[in-house]
Order: sequence, then C-alpha cells, then structure tokens
Amino acid sequence: MAAPNLLHLLPMTRKSWIAALIAVLVLAGLAGGWALWWHEAAGRFATSIDLWIAARRAEGYKIEAQRDPIGGFPFRLRTRIAAPTAAAGDGSWSWSGPDLAIDAPAWSPLDIAFAMPGAHQVQARGHHYEVEAKTAEGLLSLATDGRLDRFRLTAGGISAQEPDKPAATIESLYATVSQPAPDPAAAIAASLAFDLGAENVTMPPDPRLALGPKLDHLATSGRLEGPLPRGFDAASLAAWRDAGGAVDLDLVGLAWGPLRLTGSGTFALDDQLRPLAAANTSVQGTIETLQALADAGLMKPNDAQLAALGLALLSDGQGRVKLPLTAQDGELRSGPLKLAKLAPVVR
Repeated sequence: MAAPNLLHLLPMTRKSWIAALIAVLVLAGLAGGWALWWHEAAGRFATSIDLWIAARRAEGYKIEAQRDPIGGFPFRLRTRIAAPTAAAGDGSWSWSGPDLAIDAPAWSPLDIAFAMPGAHQVQARGHHYEVEAKTAEGLLSLATDGRLDRFRLTAGGISAQEPDKPAATIESLYATVSQPAPDPAAAIAASLAFDLGAENVTMPPDPRLALGPKLDHLATSGRLEGPLPRGFDAASLAAWRDAGGAVDLDLVGLAWGPLRLTGSGTFALDDQLRPLAAANTSVQGTIETLQALADAGLMKPNDAQLAALGLALLSDGQGRVKLPLTAQDGELRSGPLKLAKLAPVVR
C-alpha cells in the first residue's frame, strides 16, 4: 500500500503555526497591558486612601493607620489597615478598632468595600465603651481629591457597654454619608449629607427613660450645615454653632414605647448650648407618652394633663396629631403648650 502524500498539508500547518503565534503574542500584549493597568489602578487606590487620611489629619483629627502593600492581582485591589485609631484633636473622643479589610475591583479603584467586625473601643466625654459588632461591612467611594464621595455601613448584633455596667444592644443599623463638593458661593455650605437608622435598640435600665428601655425604630436623614465639629465637648460645639452649624432634617422617624413620631425640622444650639429647633411632626400615642413623662417626674402632672387635653382636641380619628414643635430658651413647646424643659446638651 502506498504511503499517504502529506505534502499538501504543509502549507496549512505553517499557517496554523503562524496564527497560533500571533494569538500568543496578542494575549501576551493584553496580559502585559492589563498588568500595567492594574499597577496604575493600585497606585490610584493607595493614593486615594492616603489622601483621605492626610485630609483628616489636616483638619486636626489624629489618625493612625498602617496600610499593607496592595495585593489582589489580577482583578482585585486589596489591602489591610492594621489596628486603626482615630481621635478628635482636643481629645474629646477617640476610637480604635480591629483590622480593617479593604477591597476594590481593579476597574473601579475608588469604590472600596470594607469589613471590620469585632471589638471596638470608644471613649467620649470621660466614658469608655467596649463595642462588639458581629457584622460590620460597607462601601466607601472616594473622590480623586480624597473627599468622601459616599460612605455606606451596615452592621448587626451590636453590644456596647461601659466596664461593670449593663450593655446596650442594637439588632441592626445602617448609615449612608456623603461629603458634598465645596461650594465657594454658599454662605454656609453643607459638610455632610446623611441617612441613618437603627432597629430594636435596647438601653440599660434607667428611671429617666420614661418610655422604657426598648426603642423599636429610629431613622433620620438630612444635612449637617457648617463645618464638622472637631469634638462633642462644650468648646467644640460652641465653635461649630458660632460658625453657622445647624442640622437640617428632611425626615425623622421614631417608634419608642407608645410614641410614634415622624417629622422634619431644623436644629441648632443657643448661647447656652441648649437645643434650638423648629419642626413639624405627626405624632401618635401622645396621651400615653405624656402620662409616662409625668410618672417619671419629667413633667408636672398638671402640665401633662393640660397638654393631653389640648392635644386630644387636635387629634384625628386615628389618634394622630399634627404637632409643630419649637425649642427655645430652654423649653420645648407646641404652640402655647409647654412640653418639657431642655438642658444644655453638654456642660
């Protein structure tokens, strides 16, 4: 039997070899290009984190953050900040937490996912709180100038307590915060926009908690006007007030014992650091709430009865009351009705 003639296959084999070589070179070029892109993205990723930390330090905050080298090639950007700490420049508060794991896609290095469950230490106004979070994760989007474009946090299974005291617990909470770009034309610019909420908050027993230790729901959204306060001591809050500091609330919602409240308003501080506010609210459970305040000694019984009578006349068929509230001169009022005395938020 004659041997097959393979000569006619040689040109095709040569073409296939050339095509394969070209494919290998193209893939090598793409891989090299992607490697260059990844290293560029890693540089932007690291720079943005460092810029944000530097900007906070320039504002007077004390931040310690040891960042690991960037890893995650080829598709992710990952690093770890070991044992981060932050504190107000005047020492009015401080925080330290567990290692912070940071992760971003290589094609979007300024959209950073983070996770930091575990033990946190918080000190504020002479108190030391040990905070434990079973879950704590979120997303941090940074602008190219180091500004916080958007911050989102969700956490659950939270407990907080002072040494040798009962713990407060929070089943779940969320927070979304953004930092608007500076507006030179604004007389008093907003420094933060926020959307915050918590579910099933249980506080340590306290006779001053007239509505009980369990808060079912709390939510609020709005803007912080003026510069960020450097701390929560009297001097820092007074400086914030004098710089035009105020809080504009687009929405507040509260479910606490018999009280159900929704509303909006503007809040600031007066010259004695007492609340100064104007708000419009819709309230249910007013009679039960006023009775609880009187029973706890936070209102005089006669004042509570008079307020309950006036509010009953204003309520609709479902017991809701449209209630304008004002805080001024150390008093919380609804029209002519005095509801409570207001003390300075700090002394």
